[in-house]
Amino acid sequence: MSDGGDGGDGGDGGDDMEDLDARWADIVANWDDPAPIGHDEHEVSPPGSLADGLPGGLPAPVGPESSWRGYEPATEDEHWQPPDPEPLPPSNDLAFWVPTVGLGGGVCLLLFAVIIRPDNAGWYAALALAAMVLGFVTLLRSGGGSSAEDNFGIKL
Repeated sequence: MSDGGDGGDGGDGGDDMEDLDARWADIVANWDDPAPIGHDEHEVSPPGSLADGLPGGLPAPVGPESSWRGYEPATEDEHWQPPDPEPLPPSNDLAFWVPTVGLGGGVCLLLFAVIIRPDNAGWYAALALAAMVLGFVTLLRSGGGSSAEDNFGIKL
């Protein structure tokens, strides 16, 4: 059985724990010191880096240093410009304009009635609610069918 402190079968496990405690005490003692300049022997290089050289013991190529997670500004060729927006539907497309004006204008008219004209709000509110209901019903009736190109609204 173990006596609880050496972490094993009585071999040099106690020495490992003392070494670990000494390293930990050194880390805590030097916590606020600035990091040394240069390569740290315990530093782990990122995967795929050439910090240890090439396979087979060949030295790493010499060249400009680049970070494996660094920022590189986009070149002129990589600039993305979104496509121009499509124009609004024509003015005779009632399936678009009646819901737009009914829902948008109805809400605006209701706010006008409540905020600006609270003494005469009854007729304005009734007209606003009628416009919103008309816009909503028109929206439901015009958007129900599926087209031959049913692409779920995605335009490629």
